[in-house]
Amino acid sequence: MINNNFSQNMVTMNSFNSVSNTHLPNARYNVSVTFTQGMNNIANPRVIVTSNYRIASYVRRFLAECIDFLFSFFIKILIMYFLVEFEFIDIGRYEKLLGDEADIQSLIDVTQDLFPIEMLGKMISSILEALCLSYGMAGNQIGSTPGKAIFGIRVISCHSLSSVPGSDLVRVVGDVRVPFWNALIRSVLKNVLVNSFFPISTVAFSFQHNRAFYDLAAQTLVVHS
Repeated sequence: MINNNFSQNMVTMNSFNSVSNTHLPNARYNVSVTFTQGMNNIANPRVIVTSNYRIASYVRRFLAECIDFLFSFFIKILIMYFLVEFEFIDIGRYEKLLGDEADIQSLIDVTQDLFPIEMLGKMISSILEALCLSYGMAGNQIGSTPGKAIFGIRVISCHSLSSVPGSDLVRVVGDVRVPFWNALIRSVLKNVLVNSFFPISTVAFSFQHNRAFYDLAAQTLVVHS
């Protein structure tokens, strides 16, 4: 019994040290440890962090999305380039749209042909975004895409939250970082569904604390870094 308590205390201390080395926007936080596969598994504890954050505004989120859209658009251009270069796409077919031979049926056919490529680009962008949110990439802080890093916001894990009385902060309980599958769910829902229906997609942000429906589905929250 003493050995088990000692081992669990050691895991708690090690987990606390690992969280201390992880950048958190607020220096005051509490750490608790739960075990993912029973109390006997102390090798891979799940660290839950409670901290105070300031909710990111709609304006910052919109501007960050504009920057990320440019990166996503660049990825799609690269995909198109390689598909044309390796002759998976007949570019001559699309050149007809620029001439006198263009008609409605040609436009419909081209749109149908480009749809799988568009979806491929969205899925690749979603995977890259999920990696940024869960692990960080290209020197960006964990939870930040290039656009979010520029505008000083990030995505965090959020199991529950409550307002802090007398301030504009919220107290958030969540994982140290967004799990990859949660990040992937968030990215796919946002890129495939929401961004495809702009500006109608603005209704997706009509939930409390500026959360979109994909934030609720993935248990995430966008806050100031």
